[in-house]
Amino acid sequence: EPVAKLGKRLLGWGQRTFYEKGMETSVTGKHSIPKNENFLVAANHSSHLDAGLVKTALGEYGRNLVTLAARDYFFDDGLRRTYFQNFTNVIAIERHGAVKQSLRRALHTLKSGRNLLLFPEGTRSDTGEMAPFKTTVGYLALQSRRPVLPMYLSGTHQAMPKGALLLPASRQIGCRIGPALTWHHFKQLEKGRPRNEVYRLCALLVERSVGALRDRGHYEPMELVESLLTDFPVKV
Repeated sequence: EPVAKLGKRLLGWGQRTFYEKGMETSVTGKHSIPKNENFLVAANHSSHLDAGLVKTALGEYGRNLVTLAARDYFFDDGLRRTYFQNFTNVIAIERHGAVKQSLRRALHTLKSGRNLLLFPEGTRSDTGEMAPFKTTVGYLALQSRRPVLPMYLSGTHQAMPKGALLLPASRQIGCRIGPALTWHHFKQLEKGRPRNEVYRLCALLVERSVGALRDRGHYEPMELVESLLTDFPVKV
């Protein structure tokens, strides 16, 4: 345990130095970070640089950030498992099989007061383009009753795309933080709908929020909620 604590401190220092000094990192929207309650971060994903960029963008709110990571990738051998279990704040999540158990661990993390990072696409994009968000983020938003903080990450695919060597090809990366989506926003999508459809629409609300940050740099949460209610009316 002492070795793990020291390792985390050293890795944290190295990570901050890398993103703040080694990369040209721009962050906008920090005023949107919830100050009085913990939250779930949802961001697009195309590079191994993404998790560190989110943590750096959050500043003091990212120090104890917990990240959901695929067990079949990050914990597939003894060396990786030892590293991620002892020197990072990572929770293994199943992409197949025992998904419910993984979701219970994620909910417990949120309800215990820690911030949680989820990449709702489920895996890194090969092209840098966003893939549809999976319903997991909608489930966690509704069940935890915690705000979801959408982020759009830029430049990370160009700097270190999937399959590239661990050496950035460019230095310019950025993070746009949008207004938090509250439990109230998600509840507006619930009325008169079966549970699976509700989770799907909640995930789509998060996806459209990240997409709006990409395309326009901003959004109004209730406008996105209302557009979803128009596009997907309740079936009578």
